Amino acid sequence: NGDKLPMHPYFIFKDIVFYMPNVMGHSDNYIPANPMQTPPS
Repeated sequence: NGDKLPMHPYFIFKDIVFYMPNVMGHSDNYIPANPMQTPPS
């Protein structure tokens, strides 16, 4: 049927963006910071 809209890609996009936003994140964001050290410039 040409009138139907495929919903599967929309649900996958919604689940990744809204329910699992950290899946595509950078792994360095999970390293605990050292409060006694300044960040490199």
